[in-house]
Amino acid sequence: MGRLLFTRPGAGSANPAVVVITERGEFFFKRRNDRYSSRDQLLYDHAVIKHLASAGLPVTPALNTRSGSRWYQDETGIYELYPFVSGDEHQPGNLAQIASAGSVLADLHRAGKDFFPPGKKFFERLFPPQPSAEGLTWAREQVLAGKRDLGSYSQQEACDILDYALVTCERVIDELPDEAFFALPQTVVHGDWHPANLKFNGPEVAGIFDFDWTARQPRTVDVVDGLLYFCRHRPGPLVASDIRTLTRAFEPDWQLMSVFARAYVEKISLTPEELAAIPNLMRARWLYSRVFPMIHKIPEDEKIRYVIDELDKPLRWIEVNEERLMSGE
Repeated sequence: MGRLLFTRPGAGSANPAVVVITERGEFFFKRRNDRYSSRDQLLYDHAVIKHLASAGLPVTPALNTRSGSRWYQDETGIYELYPFVSGDEHQPGNLAQIASAGSVLADLHRAGKDFFPPGKKFFERLFPPQPSAEGLTWAREQVLAGKRDLGSYSQQEACDILDYALVTCERVIDELPDEAFFALPQTVVHGDWHPANLKFNGPEVAGIFDFDWTARQPRTVDVVDGLLYFCRHRPGPLVASDIRTLTRAFEPDWQLMSVFARAYVEKISLTPEELAAIPNLMRARWLYSRVFPMIHKIPEDEKIRYVIDELDKPLRWIEVNEERLMSGE
């Protein structure tokens, strides 16, 4: 790497990271979260990245250590070093960037369709509704105990929001059980397709990052991520290292969704079964995106205030627009 000159903080809400500047250039150095660091997971993730890079996707494999490994391990953890990729953050509402995000996602899915990486990931179904239901049930018990900060919500309002979310979880469990979920067309997915994990060069995607959630899954989970996270109006800026900004309540924008979806389906057509599953995949993804951070990332004294804050807003939008979502307009 050459002689170290200085470092600056890197982005990311799960993996601590720094940008390292040496006499030979810039690098991105991160410590893997322990949840994503078994040998099978590391083999899987790096095989996916190498395969996608060879297929021409804007993906950068990790640099080898002196021993030839793609990662370094000591008693403090597992570390990876990547060449630093320059680029711009996504500009909310930028139609060209949203179209590029949809088109590149289709390229990623086509490249991964017949690829079966070595190793193994730790999960069965991405964003399953059952753990979300368990977390919401725990949150409701905490609200009823009366010992948690609810922010501007009354106890009754908090219970009403959590009850609505729990009913929604039960609906997803009933209408999209595991057998129906895994019957949808599968490929290697990114698993976390949102603006903080992409960089742009003008209108085009210039870099794809964070493959912690990559796995063979129904391709629609990535499509739903794109529809939810690129095609919405959000209050305040997006800060990649702050999970609160990534998971703020939102209202989707039909024009933006149409731009993303058209760019994707120009390369991959969605089946009727996939279209029918989109509302429930959206519900499951949104709830998981709030409950998982509540459990793993949010400080103890903020957990309930965080999870209830406008939790029902996107769910009610999905309910009102369910038929239109399934029509593929």
